[in-house]
Amino acid sequence: MKTKILIFFICINSISFFVFSTNYYVSGGGNDSNDGLTIETAFRNIQKGADLVLPGDTVFVANGIYNNQVGYNNGIIISKSGKPKQWIVFKNYLDHKPKVIFNTWFGINIAPNTSYIEINGFEIEGNNKNIILDDAIFQNQGCKKLGKGEFEAKYNGNGISIDERFNNTESRSHHINIKNCAIHDCGGAGISAIQCDYITIRNNRVYNNSWYTIFGASGISLYQLWNSDSDSTSTKNIIENNICFKNMLLVPWAFGDCMFTDGNGIIIDDTRNTQNNSKLKPYSGKTLIKNNIVYNNGGSGIHTYESDHVTITNNTAYKNSQTEEIDGGEIFANTSGDIKIINNILFANDNNAINSNYNTTNLIYENNLHWNGSKTVVTSASCITANPLFVDEEKFDFHLKNNSPAKNSGNMLIIDKKNIDGNTNPNKINIGAF
Repeated sequence: MKTKILIFFICINSISFFVFSTNYYVSGGGNDSNDGLTIETAFRNIQKGADLVLPGDTVFVANGIYNNQVGYNNGIIISKSGKPKQWIVFKNYLDHKPKVIFNTWFGINIAPNTSYIEINGFEIEGNNKNIILDDAIFQNQGCKKLGKGEFEAKYNGNGISIDERFNNTESRSHHINIKNCAIHDCGGAGISAIQCDYITIRNNRVYNNSWYTIFGASGISLYQLWNSDSDSTSTKNIIENNICFKNMLLVPWAFGDCMFTDGNGIIIDDTRNTQNNSKLKPYSGKTLIKNNIVYNNGGSGIHTYESDHVTITNNTAYKNSQTEEIDGGEIFANTSGDIKIINNILFANDNNAINSNYNTTNLIYENNLHWNGSKTVVTSASCITANPLFVDEEKFDFHLKNNSPAKNSGNMLIIDKKNIDGNTNPNKINIGAF
């Protein structure tokens, strides 16, 4: 009898270790009155799944157009958190291509203090095709109407937004993955993360964003990062394998002296937390920007401003600084510290600087390839001045020809030698994303 009781006790306690999760399904042909538990009984709206999820759950989204909903005028809001081993995932179903179209403040918003979230495999399209530039220039609170009227979301929406600036608690969002998405034609930023931690942005196409905003946005932007823990040795934020192009300002930044100062491909901004009365401590974690292709953006291809502990390696930056008023070069370390710029291709416009450095300390600049441009502000003996010989420059195919001087010329101190194609050469490493 004792043995039977013991076995029963062990079984009951073992059950408590099992983690149960639910898969929900959303489809363009679904209905929110369905149970959402199979693709045949899918919900119609992504928000329905977002409102139901618990830690460990996945929302699979099939083909369909997902617009702003009545009652959800700010796009899709994700407000349920996962746990360290039970992330909440929003993912495209099989090889489907779900599309979110929005004309409000954001396409997908990760609400304050929401963590362990993955967004994977969506197309997110903003409102740019419905905007006339002359109208955007005269929008409320813009330089032509400064101080007049309410802000207008249709000009300023971000594709994916995480914004903790108005969170009055000590905790904020952390551990957010954004993967395999196409984010384009947003009046504001493509991807914007503010005052959060452990952000991974990987394998996305981010383009035609920031055109009509009055807030000075960029393609991918991390602003005022927050220390969710005391780890100062790990790489906590990763921006990797993204393609960012034609992100630029067509409307001057209303709160930046009505100048054109942003529209970068990728920017890490104010991790020192000195701007806009931030109450956060300086960020101590590390950020990696690796294997990205950034081209034809209005500002710099890659930019750090008042930020520290950033490694920029094996990126291909091509003819950025397209905005006439901007000449920050392909990669710009601006008022920053502990910055490593290694193994990058910097191919500038004829009349633009190849790179820039303003008041940056502890800068390591090695094994970069420079071509074209009017001047080079930063260099070292290990850098190369030569045409990188892209496979097809006109079609923006930045693979390297076999005789490219960037082949096997990279700094071998970079531990991870996998490039944007996923290929690895254990003995040699190229300069650039490929």
